[in-house]
Formats: sequence, C-alpha cells, structure tokens
Amino acid sequence: MELVGENPTKQELSDLIDMLSASFGYTPPDQISRDFPLLYEEKNINHLWIARVSGRIASHAGSLLLSLRSEGGSLSVGGIGGVASLPEFRGQGLASKLVERCSSDLAEQGAALAFLWSDQHDFYRNLGFELVGRQWMLGLPKDKTALLRGEAERIAIERKLSNEKIVFGHRPELAIQEGKALYDQHSLRIERDAKTFARLLSSSGAKVVTAEQGGKLLAYAVIGKGIDLKNHIHEWAGSEHALLALFAYALDEAQNDLILLSPQFTNEEAPIIYRLEKIGFAAVPGFMALVKILNFPKVKKLVLAKMNTLAMEPSLLRFEKTGEDEYCLGWTTDPDLYMNGRELTRF
Repeated sequence: MELVGENPTKQELSDLIDMLSASFGYTPPDQISRDFPLLYEEKNINHLWIARVSGRIASHAGSLLLSLRSEGGSLSVGGIGGVASLPEFRGQGLASKLVERCSSDLAEQGAALAFLWSDQHDFYRNLGFELVGRQWMLGLPKDKTALLRGEAERIAIERKLSNEKIVFGHRPELAIQEGKALYDQHSLRIERDAKTFARLLSSSGAKVVTAEQGGKLLAYAVIGKGIDLKNHIHEWAGSEHALLALFAYALDEAQNDLILLSPQFTNEEAPIIYRLEKIGFAAVPGFMALVKILNFPKVKKLVLAKMNTLAMEPSLLRFEKTGEDEYCLGWTTDPDLYMNGRELTRF
C-alpha cells in the first residue's frame, strides 16, 4: 500500500534522518541534520513530507519557511530540501509528488517563491522550477595568498586604516556575537534573528574563520557547510581589506584551493568581488537556485516596489496573471508578452 504526503511521527524523525544521511553520502556519525538543523528540528516536523510503501518510508521532501531580504524589502519564501527516495522506489513519481506537496504547503504558509538547489535541472523544470538568480564562483588558488595579502595591505595604506595588528583565528563565538551586524549589511540575504544566526554558525559541519582587531570583529567567513560545499566559502561578511586578508589566512590552512560563492552584487554592494576580479581572480557566472512562483500578487508587489526605487512609473506596467499558468507582461504601447510560470521566473 502506498501513502504519499504524510508527516513523519516524532518517533520516526530519527529514522528519517538516518535514511537521508545515507542517501546523501554522510559518513556516520555525521548526519544531514548537522548541516540543516532548522529543517530537521522537531518543531518543523509538520513541514516534512514522506511517502510510505508497505509501511516503509520510501521517499521524502521537506520545506522551511524563510524571509528573503531583497530590493530593500522582505519577501516570504520557502526552501525545499532533502529530496530523496530509496533506490528500490525511484522512478515511481514519489519524489515529484512530495516536492509538489512542499510547494503547496509553502503557498499555504504565505510564501511567494519556493527555491532549492540541485543539479537535476530537468526533473525540477517538469515541476515548474527554473534556474534564476545570478551567482559568481571565484576560484581562490593557494598559490595566490601573497596577492590577497598584498592587496589587503595596499587598501589599508590607501585608506589610512589602523595599523594595529589584525588577528586571525577560529572564534565562532566572536562571529556569533558581532557577525550578524556584518551579515545584515548584505542587500540580498536570508533574514535571520540572533538565535538562528548563532545556531547556524555553531554547526559542527562548518568551519568559521575570523579576523579581529583590538577585540572587534572585522570579518568572518564560513567554509565547508554541507558535504556538497567542501572547500567552498559560502558565507562571508566584513570590511574589504579584512576579508582579503582572511581569505589568505583560510588558504594557508586549507589543504586545497578554495571557491568563494557570491550573489552578483553590484560594485557598491560588494566591492570585494570586483576587486578580486580586477587583480586576477576569475569569476565564473552561474545560477543561485531553482525557483518556482507560488504567489503571483506578492511577486508583482516586489516588482512594483523595485520600479519605484528606479523612479519608474508603475501604472505604465501591465503585469497580470491571465490563466492557470499564463502571465501577461507589457509596457506602455509595447506589445504584451505572454509566458508561463517558468518563463516568467526566468524573465
């Protein structure tokens, strides 16, 4: 007997985490809950979805409601993760049904968008997701640590910054205390309260490196969160010169080259990315996530707000949902464009 779209019981949560950890290649005692503590905590169990076949958990997909800071405002969004089926139950459509259940669950909670990360693009396109959002991957080779340090020193001299020694190390407690103020300077970010920020930086799966001066945090970076982000700096914040020097410190400690991940911020939002490219670090463009529109009115509101910030007249825009999966986009006297949800997301 097949049952699709149930929540696991509290007693089953541990077994579910074990199943997913094995599916994603974790080596015991490491588990997927180490890297995604908010998704797999007990209080989120009503947003974890499973399929049972003959009483066994055969497939799973989970979701977590989040708040995205973008364009100067907040947007309710949902992350979907842990999508997996046991080998003997693959190809039966169980995961597809559970991802759709996650999407409907997030929509019911008020999320405007659902997003996830996967290299299975065609699978998720069939479920209405599309690759959107620009991201850079910058290679940081170990043989360029001197270049990073030299540029950091040049900035400090040019800007007449304090010549007090910068101390590098592993002080997650300092990053937890002072790092949120630095993180919140990013114009595009998942919003976190202080408790959530502390919890994520306390994960045993992440390596937190810090740069401080006179006991004050100047920059921090998080390396290797999750088995798919090994040797990746996926989170970072702080002053430009301190980050350059901190990356050099992290490279000295690393056994391999590192990769820096960043949204495609403007030069004003994240000048360090443009500086790295200018001094010879290659930036490879990519996509941030697979995204699906769940609530068109909320997305439209965000678009209109962006137009206001650009001093454009929102009343001149025709932007409407005209069918179950059809949208109309037009501007003044230009012909209207009609597109489906995936096409609109990409647009």
